[in-house]
Parts: sequence; structure tokens; C-alpha cells
Amino acid sequence: MPPPVRSEFEMRDPENADLCSAEPSSTWSGFENMQISEIVETTCSSLGTGRQTPETLSRQSRESRPDFSDGPWTLVRFFTDRILPEAFDLDRLLSDSAIMINMVPHIVEHKHAGSYELVVATPCLDMLSENFQDFKLVVDYDPFEPAEECIRIHGIWEAKKRARINTLNNAAEATRNGWGHGPAECYPSVIAKAGLGKELARAILNWDVQHSVPRILKHFTQNLLFFCLNCCDRYDNPSALDILGRDQRKWLQPFRNGHTHLSELWMAADVPIGAREGFEQQTISLFRSILEFSGGKVDIRQHDFGINYTTSQNASLCASLLGVFCSRQFGRFDPEEMQAALSKSKLFAESPKSDIPDVFEWKLRMMIWVPVGFSDSYLSLPSQLLYGFGARQVDQIRFQLSITILRIGGETMLTDDREHTYRQLPSLWKEKNNILLLLTWSSGYNGQTLEVLNDWIRSEESLNLYQRMIEDLWLQQTPEEFALTLAALLCRERLLPYNVDDTTQPIRGSYLADLDAILNRQEISNRRAVFEQMILSLVRVLYTLKNSKETVQLLVKVLNKEASLLEPLDGLADQYCARKLSGQNHNEAFEEAREGFLKCVEAMLKRDRNADAEWMVIPILPLQLVSAL
Repeated sequence: MPPPVRSEFEMRDPENADLCSAEPSSTWSGFENMQISEIVETTCSSLGTGRQTPETLSRQSRESRPDFSDGPWTLVRFFTDRILPEAFDLDRLLSDSAIMINMVPHIVEHKHAGSYELVVATPCLDMLSENFQDFKLVVDYDPFEPAEECIRIHGIWEAKKRARINTLNNAAEATRNGWGHGPAECYPSVIAKAGLGKELARAILNWDVQHSVPRILKHFTQNLLFFCLNCCDRYDNPSALDILGRDQRKWLQPFRNGHTHLSELWMAADVPIGAREGFEQQTISLFRSILEFSGGKVDIRQHDFGINYTTSQNASLCASLLGVFCSRQFGRFDPEEMQAALSKSKLFAESPKSDIPDVFEWKLRMMIWVPVGFSDSYLSLPSQLLYGFGARQVDQIRFQLSITILRIGGETMLTDDREHTYRQLPSLWKEKNNILLLLTWSSGYNGQTLEVLNDWIRSEESLNLYQRMIEDLWLQQTPEEFALTLAALLCRERLLPYNVDDTTQPIRGSYLADLDAILNRQEISNRRAVFEQMILSLVRVLYTLKNSKETVQLLVKVLNKEASLLEPLDGLADQYCARKLSGQNHNEAFEEAREGFLKCVEAMLKRDRNADAEWMVIPILPLQLVSAL
């Protein structure tokens, strides 16, 4: 349907079209006694000669009218028994008349002969009733209720279906086709009251697909084909052959507005277990992303992804709505087989093989735009975690792991720098540290994310990471790396289930001796307590040396507990941490700390008060000072 025609004055002088101040009664000067047929005749005449409608309405009177362009707005249906001549431009007549009576009505849809919908500035309803006496007005009617004539022709259920589809289509076109403030504000309000907000979102998506230029439609359908083939584990079974045999018309069928109801379409979809809440909006957001990836219209308002949807669930949702069962993780295809399958499809049948994009690059670019998978070694995080977390959760993790401020959707993403360890401690910015940082954040996780971590922590991959961290403690480390390793080890222990044999007391006389046993691969039942006490020692040393406030903040946040009473041999652990901070490896730091401890014991036995000066270089802080950290 054509959009409403703007008045001659608006087209000729758009900058002053909204200027107004006079009383509305002046707008009908000279027309109080005109019949509708005379207005029609005058308007049609003016359309033929290009003159203003009507001539007696001066430009000054147009500029002096009150401005109702900001609403509020009312949806109105009016009826007339007149048989209007084909030359009668009702859109133009009502647009011109609207300016005269200070309203901005829009012809929205011709329901049937003699019945129309308008969006009217609410203050103008009385004037509309008075001056269009040949019209029967129905104010605040339900657009989802069909007209009697439509019911007689199609039956009640088909008529209701048509009324719903027409109203949703009108709202989508009003939003997209520049119908002005009235329809763009009124229709969404009417649809929201009817509880059809999701259906409107889908109608807007469909409208954008249907009104895309041929080049974009070509890319869009090719991307749908490539996506569906990614979901197939073979290309010679009936499902894959059906995909390859679809032409553009069939690919676009789900994006036409002929479906009876959105829920009926999605009820037939095979929605994965755990992905049912909000899946309608999720699929709209996913297909919007595919359209944007194809060069189509961008609509940030439809980027409403659920935070808990995994990439695998996203792929299954899209595939299901396209009539395909997802039997393989996105991107796990053989490049040669994929290239051969694409060349046999109807969409590429008339194209040379050189026109088929490189499938590996195609996969990577699609995963950037559409959250259906990850590239290999993405963020250097285990794949079990990536595919277990929600896609939005992975985006948040990526943001937290960034050392630079990200720009997403043209907007700068700013948060408290305390949430970005790499920006506080840039020396830690290494890919191998990503998983360690993720573990240190685990104390703040809950729900699905924590469940995924708990499942992964029992895996062989997690055990390999544990062995790597133990080996790192043997080596020389920067103060930040030493702190991060201890913090990650503690968080990993906290994710493991408690054992009835676990204890919090030292087993080999001191927590440092227990740490040495752990590093020598000995099984010990107080590992959680050992890592906690070593972190407390490290905090005391850093605090005393007034070194690396950011590192202290990281450790205190991970500990997340009140400081305990000092143990008699905590000074031994403090000496060890001081030597690790100076750049020594574990063996060197441990031996020096042990020797210092033995000298201290020997001096105590000799009652030599001056002999223990070296041992007390790092004093043990009072409990209240530790608590203040």
C-alpha cells in the first residue's frame, strides 16, 4: 500500500510545516457549509492544476495552527456508503483536510469498500466528527476484530486471522515506512495492549526481509543455506538433499506474513530443552543478525538475546524454524565436502564455483555476526566452557578480558576498571592467563554459569590445568603471576566438592611445608586451607611492602572472608612469599625460608635476641590491620 501523501504545504515548505499558534476555529473559515462532495471536487480540481487546497486558505493561516504532531493519538475506523470515483485521491484529501482541522490522519488500510482506518490526533476527534458528517466514526475500536462484511465473506476464524495479520503488517509498515509520529506511536501501543509485542517484532523482521533489495535477498538466502548445511553431519541424506533443493522463494517462505499466529509457527519448532523461556524473541534476534550479516537493515532494538542461550541452542533454534534438525555443532564441517555440497544447491546452480565464498572464512565471519559457534581456541578458553556458557555470557567474559575499551554497536562500553584485571595489571595480559582469571571470577557466578564450571572442573582438561599451575609455582614468576596462580588454585579447589577427609589444619607442621608437599605431587587433604593461608601471607607481605595495591585488591576479593588468627609459623610463609616476590623460584625461596626458620629456632634456644633480626625483616601484622585490608 502506498504511504500517505504529504500536504502540498509540507512538501513546499517543510521547515515551517509545524509552526502554529491560532485557534483551530479559523482553519475552517469559508468551509463550514461545504458538503463532502464539494470538498472532493475542490481537492480533485486542485490536484489537476497544482494549486493549494483550498485556495482561500492562506499560508499564514496554515502556519498559525496548533501543533498536535506529538499526540496523543487515537486509532479510528470510519465508514461511508459513497461510491468514490477512481480519480478520487482519498489519501490526499484527508491529508489536506487534516491540516485544516489540526490533525494528522493517515490512511492505514482499506479493509473493504467504504471502510478505512485512521490514526488521528486525539484533540481533533470532535472536529473530525463535526466536519465529516457523511462518515460514521468508530473511536477506540479493536482493530483485531474484523468487519461484518469480512466475516460474511471469509467466516469468523479466517476473518480474525486476516484482521490480525493486517494490523500487524500495518504496524510494521508504519514503523518502517515513515508514516509519521501518529501511526509509529499508536500502533505499537494498540498491539502491546493486545499482548502481541512478539508478533509485531516478527512482522517488522518480515517486513525488512520482504523489502530488501535483490542483492541482499540473494545473500540472505545463501547464508540460510550455508547455516543449515553447517547443522547437517552428512550431505547425502534426505534432509540435506531437501536443503540443497530449495530455491529462493522457499527459503523466504518463513518470513512471509501469512502465518496464522506466531505461537502456532513456533509450537511446531523443536525447541531444545532448557531454551523455551523467551525463545520467540531469541529466534527473532538470531534471524535479525543473519539479515544484518547479509547487508540488510540494522535494528539494535531486535538484538534482545537471552543471556543463558548457548551457541548450540541458538543454532538448534534457527535450524528448527527452517525445518532442519541440528545434528552437528556449527562450523565442524569438512571444507571440501561443504564446497561440493554448495555447488550442487539450487541457489548456486547457475553460478561458477569461483562465486562460492571460501567456506572457512564464511564460517568465521558468520560466527562474528551470529552467536552460533566459536572459532578454535577462542579466548584461549576450553571449548567445554565456551559451549556450555550462554553466548551473551561469553561476550561479557570477552569484555572483562579485554585490555582496551571496547566499542560495540557504535557505543563505548564503559564499566568500573576494577572489574578489568588486565587493565589494572597489564603485565598479566597473556592468553594463557584467561582461564586463570575466569576461575578467580567463579565466586561471583551462580546458576547456569556455575553449573558449567562445576561440570568442567572434574574433567581431564581441568586436571591438566591444575598440573600446569603447580609447575608454574616451581618457576620464577612476577608478583602478579604468583598472586594470580595462587588465586586460581584456591578458586579451583572451592569448585570441587568437599571430601569428608578434608581438614583445615596444617598436616606437616606448617602450611608452607604442606605447599611444598603439594608441589611435589603428594596427596594432601587440606589443599583449600593451604592456598587460603598462602594468599593471606602474600597479602601481608604486599601490604607491608606497600607494593601493588591492585594485586592486593585481587587477592582480597578472591579470599572473600575474614582474616583468621595468625598461626605460630605464619612468619615462615611470609618469608617464603617475600622471596618469591623478589624473583626466586620455589626451591630457592623454600630453602631460604626454611634456613631462616632454623636460625630463628636456634637463636631462640640460645636466647640470643639479636640473632633473629634477619628473620623478622617482614613483621607479622596485627589481626585488626589484616582485617582492614
